[in-house]
Amino acid sequence: MTITREITSLTILLVIAVIIAGCSTAATYTVQPGDSLSGIAERYNTSAGVLVEANGDRYPSLLENSRLIYAGWELVIPGQGPGATLPVVEAAGVTIQEAATATPLNTEAIRQEIIRATNWERAKRGLPALRVEPILMDVAQERARETSADFNHRGPNGERLAATKAQARGYQGQVGENIGLVRTSLTGQAAMRMWCNSQAHYQNMLDDRYRSIGVGAIFVPFSGLYVVQVFGTQ
Repeated sequence: MTITREITSLTILLVIAVIIAGCSTAATYTVQPGDSLSGIAERYNTSAGVLVEANGDRYPSLLENSRLIYAGWELVIPGQGPGATLPVVEAAGVTIQEAATATPLNTEAIRQEIIRATNWERAKRGLPALRVEPILMDVAQERARETSADFNHRGPNGERLAATKAQARGYQGQVGENIGLVRTSLTGQAAMRMWCNSQAHYQNMLDDRYRSIGVGAIFVPFSGLYVVQVFGTQ
């Protein structure tokens, strides 16, 4: 009789464990170069503390310094199972399912962040700050949309698209351009790291002939964040 009760109790515990396991939801995320724990948490609409708690056993160094993470780590993201609902984002009048982030990206804030960071890089080299030029801002945003479809500086006829568009809007100066695609850590800082690590792009930012700037940014689900800097000599 006692044995029967013990078997029955064990069966109930196993059933409860299976139910709990079936109800829990968790996804995994592979840390990419340039990622931060806070950035990952923001993308999944959670907090860095929750990620530390969920992954501290596997990666004990997180408990000592949550800012120190390494590319290749497989982080558990609680509450993000296969059936998790992705938020709907309104972009340019089109409703889309956002793939990589849990909250809509503030691309205007990203544009301003890139402008500030660009002028900071120039200030470190003793160069004057670039002023924001409305024409170049419009051109850069249009170019960001274009690069999401065709990642190229030039059009089918070989023309430099940024320069052509600026001139069509009445801009009289010479124009240069940086383009980029950020797939993880979808921030202005990540875009700047990408450009600063490329000699040609970095030289563009530090060119002392430039006096003005425009920046564009657009997020495309399942692709990433397309960013553009347009520099002008006026």
